[in-house]
Amino acid sequence: MLGRLHTVHWVLGLLLVALAVGIAFYTQPKDDGALPLLFPDLEKQINTVDQIAVTQFGKTITLKRKDGAWFVSGYDGIPAQFSTVRRTLMALADTKIVEEKTKDPKHYASLDVNDAKTETSKAQHIVLYAGNNPLLSLIMGKEESLLSGTAHPDFYMRLQDTVYWTRGALPFLTQAKAYLDPVLWAIDASRLNAISWQTPTNQGLAKRQTPFDTSWQNAEGAPLGDRDGVLLQSILRQWSDSLTFSDIRPIDSLQSQSPAFTVTLNTFDGFSVTLKGYDDAEKKSVWVMVDAKPTEAKDPTFWESQKPKIFAGSVDLQPKDVVMSDIAELQAKVKGRLFRIPHYPAEFLLPKTEKPADVTPSKTKQ
Repeated sequence: MLGRLHTVHWVLGLLLVALAVGIAFYTQPKDDGALPLLFPDLEKQINTVDQIAVTQFGKTITLKRKDGAWFVSGYDGIPAQFSTVRRTLMALADTKIVEEKTKDPKHYASLDVNDAKTETSKAQHIVLYAGNNPLLSLIMGKEESLLSGTAHPDFYMRLQDTVYWTRGALPFLTQAKAYLDPVLWAIDASRLNAISWQTPTNQGLAKRQTPFDTSWQNAEGAPLGDRDGVLLQSILRQWSDSLTFSDIRPIDSLQSQSPAFTVTLNTFDGFSVTLKGYDDAEKKSVWVMVDAKPTEAKDPTFWESQKPKIFAGSVDLQPKDVVMSDIAELQAKVKGRLFRIPHYPAEFLLPKTEKPADVTPSKTKQ
């Protein structure tokens, strides 16, 4: 009897050891560096990709690249966020094979790698094009988050008839609006060199000599004092506010009107932006037309040599190629369009006139 119990305990012990080894094997993160790439040639070809089609639940959205910017089908040529598209493509190029899973079509549905054209399918059919020619076609399926041992879920992917357990990919967004950039314009204040403005009754200029100056001067070189904060808050911050895409309309709609104000911003690192504002009929918002163009700028290394020893702030001076990319992206976003800035009348966007000091002579005691 004791011998039989000893045998049972021995068998149970072996089972527990095998179970522990199995759990450790499956939950231990695999060495990503040792895994082979699923698309070994994609990184070299990624800059040739000029169209992406993503199909899910029977619906397809299309992204197309033109003049250095990505655009979303069905949104009147409004550019997509370049960083979102680029990050997803780079992750796809860096996708690695954890293991080959199956070639049996019977398992496609359970791994969500079946036909993406059906309305019930969760699969994503992704096709990359270069010059109208298909470069890569794949189906991204179910997440494998339980056994991956990583912070982000892995995905099953099907290439032709083979399904792979993969690591590193990001799912493509299937809502076209999710690719759109809701920010009209954002810029680091340290890049600004000069701001000029003009209204039917007022005009002025604020400027700085170097990016390390903490105060502004007028055209004559006199300090502007507290107006520094007004400039940054009333101009810079408003242009980087998020917009809804109902706040965009064709530029021709206000072509016959005279602008309520014109503001031009120049940067140290190489471009200028002119903003023309038009009051709407109810005077509760401003429609803005934006024009960006390159300007001459000094090399960033020059400004580094001018940095005062006592300067403790950060200065965001960009290389020329980054500046040109900024201009191209902004021009593509604003071309032929007006943008509404809700609830900010034109006079709020402009520097306020400082109140003169009280110079009334004090009364003397008799």
